[in-house]
Amino acid sequence: MMIQQAREVFVRCLKFAPWSRQKNIVVPEPEEGKVLGWTSGILTNQMGGVDGEAFIWLGPWNSTTNYIANDVVSYQGSSYIAIAPSTNQVPTLPAFWQLMAQKGADGAPGGGPTLSSTVTSVGATQTAGVSASVSRGDHQHDHPNTGSFLPDAHHPKSHTHAGDGSGTVAESALSLTDITTNNVSTARHGFTPKLPNDATKYLDGTGNYTVPAGGGGGGSGDVVGPASAVDNDLALFNGTTGKLIKSGGQNLPESRISFSDITTGNASNAQHGFLKKLPNDASVYLDGTGNFSTPTIGGGRPLNPAIASYYKDDFETGTTASGSVGEFRWFLGGTGALNVLDGELHHPGIVNLVASGSSMRSLHLAINTTRGQYIFNQMFDHYLIARIKTSTTAIIARWGIFWIGENVIANPPTTGIYFERLDTDTNWFGVCRNISSQTRVDMGVAGDLAFHRFRIRRNDATSIAFSIDGGTEQIINTNVPNTTQATFPVFECGATTATGKDIDIDFFDQLLTGMTR
Repeated sequence: MMIQQAREVFVRCLKFAPWSRQKNIVVPEPEEGKVLGWTSGILTNQMGGVDGEAFIWLGPWNSTTNYIANDVVSYQGSSYIAIAPSTNQVPTLPAFWQLMAQKGADGAPGGGPTLSSTVTSVGATQTAGVSASVSRGDHQHDHPNTGSFLPDAHHPKSHTHAGDGSGTVAESALSLTDITTNNVSTARHGFTPKLPNDATKYLDGTGNYTVPAGGGGGGSGDVVGPASAVDNDLALFNGTTGKLIKSGGQNLPESRISFSDITTGNASNAQHGFLKKLPNDASVYLDGTGNFSTPTIGGGRPLNPAIASYYKDDFETGTTASGSVGEFRWFLGGTGALNVLDGELHHPGIVNLVASGSSMRSLHLAINTTRGQYIFNQMFDHYLIARIKTSTTAIIARWGIFWIGENVIANPPTTGIYFERLDTDTNWFGVCRNISSQTRVDMGVAGDLAFHRFRIRRNDATSIAFSIDGGTEQIINTNVPNTTQATFPVFECGATTATGKDIDIDFFDQLLTGMTR
């Protein structure tokens, strides 16, 4: 019925249209489910379109409303259409909503110098005012888009001010008159003045770039120096105020004060550094390699005759006759021979002492063969350089100090302090012998055919220290001769078979300390 009525209305309209009378349009009878439409200038029955779905406007979004598809809401100035059912899902979530119309830009500002009517703070809303009291110091407000107090880069439309901590919003926190578009000043916040491109100047409290004050001695740490100085000269304090300096007159080149030349560890051949911890051993010294070691023979010997006595013999002069051997005219004992040999590398003077057959042969230093050099309880220190020459088998070798009343070829001596290597030994031994009782200590150094540096020294009143080649000292504190008996230095060798044995002697020195004369 409704289709028929619609057709009659449509036909009536066509009849009264001027162009329809001219075209002689024929209006067909309507058919169920079809609509009239033009096809190639002829009005015919055609299939209609599918019914559409309507949007439903529901106003501002509400967190408690149950939304379904095609519901439309407003949110923060924009409109959104629901694409899925949701509750308490904000319209900015793309899984439930789609933006329909974006909020536009704010309009042109109008007049009026006042703030918006409210200042919002945590837990309170107060009427705006220059000293409005709020529940907390921090507060937030909106600037209107009209009037002279407009939003800008420093104060956007909605922003937060920090209060003064007393719960009162200070007037300066709300006023744009505290900000300038020029350089900062004592009256307003602003920009940093242009840099002067001068690293010696700094921005001071007046807004100017100046060289910091340092002269005049007015400050607690100000230092005043001379008008000029020599580059790299060391500076010294002048007086006791701590504020005046002067030239020290000593120049320290920059290359010497490079931090790359300094280490936080011990000094080395590459860098300056700290002194190694002391070994608590008065017999060793810090050498050029940074280690504490026994000094090179003859090195560092005191020459003050009031406190010490020192002499040495390199065996570079003298003859082979007894009483004329070496620089100090050593005497010979026992049977055998003495030869003066050519010097070798590092050994400029060498004498060769040979024992004949199975006898003992000695080279000793005494006065008129019967007077000793010093007494046993004197503080002494000896270096001796010697070696077993031809063979290490069937040979006895000793060197050190013997009692002057001893037979110089005694085997062994009754009393003495010496090194020895017996025919039954493999290594060298240190020996303290006192009236035929002795203590021997293995030095751990092979009794081979090489030159070795032997050292004997009195460690204290009751002990003797032995070392070889600068190695660890071995201390003997039993059977130590500690009497006023006179002593004399002796080199001794002997053979335990009919075949003669020999030793080479290269150096001897004697240092007596602890003297008062």
